[in-house]
Amino acid sequence: MDKYFKSLNSFLTSKVGAFFILLPFVKPAAELTGRFDIFFDLWKLFAAFLIFVGCSRTLHKASWVLYWIISLQATILVSTFINGGDIKAAIVQVVSVTSICIYFDYSLRINQYKAISTLMMPLVFMALLTVATMFLYYPEGMYTVGESSKGYVEHQNYLWGFDNSSIFNFIPGMYLMGLFSLMRNRRKTNIIVLIVFLLIAFAFLYVFSITAFLGCFTIVFVFVLLLFLKKRIRFLSTRNLLLIVVVVSLILLIAKDNIKILMDFAISNDKYFSIKARFNIWNNVINYWKESPLLGYGIEDKIDLSRKIGIDHPHNFFMDVLYRAGIMGVISIIGLFSNLIRGKWNDSHINAFSSVVVFVLILISQFDFYNDHYLFYPVLIVAFYSKCFANDKRLNFDAIR
Repeated sequence: MDKYFKSLNSFLTSKVGAFFILLPFVKPAAELTGRFDIFFDLWKLFAAFLIFVGCSRTLHKASWVLYWIISLQATILVSTFINGGDIKAAIVQVVSVTSICIYFDYSLRINQYKAISTLMMPLVFMALLTVATMFLYYPEGMYTVGESSKGYVEHQNYLWGFDNSSIFNFIPGMYLMGLFSLMRNRRKTNIIVLIVFLLIAFAFLYVFSITAFLGCFTIVFVFVLLLFLKKRIRFLSTRNLLLIVVVVSLILLIAKDNIKILMDFAISNDKYFSIKARFNIWNNVINYWKESPLLGYGIEDKIDLSRKIGIDHPHNFFMDVLYRAGIMGVISIIGLFSNLIRGKWNDSHINAFSSVVVFVLILISQFDFYNDHYLFYPVLIVAFYSKCFANDKRLNFDAIR
C-alpha cells in the first residue's frame, strides 16, 4: 500500500470504496439512466481522480497487460484529436477505462483474496439490479430504440441497451464470484447462488429471447462442472482457449457469409438479417480504415459514424480497435494477449474457470462490443492475475473434489 496516501488507499480497497468507485462504471442500461449521463460522467471523473492519486505511485509495479491497455487508450485519444472527433466522449472513455484498469490492477497486487471479495460485491449487486430493472420496467417485452418508437413494445425481441449492459454487467460479477468460490472453497453456498444465476439466464432466454445469455449459461455450467469433477481438466488452459477464440474470430472476419453453420444458426434464430448487417458493417470499417491505417479515426460523433459505416459502432471488438486506433491499436492488442497467455498457471481449476469466462466474453464481443463497456479490460486483468491465485491454504481443497 502506498505510504503517502494511507487513508485514501484504505478507502479505495474497502467495500464501501469499491461500491463508490465501481457504481458509475456499471450503471444500468442507458434507457433508464440516459438523462443522467452528465452526472455519471462527472462521478466517473471524480472516481478516476481518486484512483490516479491513490494508485499511480505504484504504477511502475503494474502488469504489462495494464500498460498495453493504456497504450491502446492513448492511441484512441491521440487519433481523436488528430481527426477532430468527439473530444469530450474520448476523454471520458479514455480516463474511465484507464482509471478502472489501474484500480483493478492495484487492488489485485495489494491483496488478491481481499480484492476478489471486495470487487465482487458491487458487480454482483449491479448484475442483480440490471435483471430486476428489466423485469420491473418491461414485463411484457422490450421496446425498440429511438424517439420515434418510444413506448412501442416489440414482443419476443430484446432491447439492445439492456441486452449488452446486462451481459457486460452480468459476466464480471459471475466471474469474480466464481473465483471467490474456488479460492475460498465456498462450495455449497456458491453453488446455490450460481443456480439462481442459471435460472435468471434461462428466464432471459425464454422470456426475452436474448440468445447472448447462453454465454452466461456456459460460464455457470462449466464452473459447476469443474467443482464436481474429480480430475483436473488441463486442456482448459487460458492459452488454448484464447488461441481458439482468436482463430475463430479471424475465420469469422475473413469467411463471413461462407460459414454455413453460422448462417444456419442465424436463420434458425431469426437473426439472419442481423448477422448480414454486421458483415456489411465490417466491410465498411475495412474500407474506411484503409484511408487512415496507422492511427484510425478515434472516437467520433455517433451520427457521423453511423453515416460512414451504417451504425454507431463496428459490432466487433477487433474491428472496433482497428477502426478507432488503426495498426497501432492492433499492436497494443497483440501485446495484451501475448502477456495474457504466457507464463505458468498454478491452479488448473482457477485457470480453467478464468479461461472459460474470457473465452465467452471475447466470443460475445465478436458480434456486439461497445468500446465504453468499462469492465471488459478489467476482466482481462483479473484473468492475468489469476495465474497467481491459489486456494486458501487453511482449507483442504483436495478433500472436496
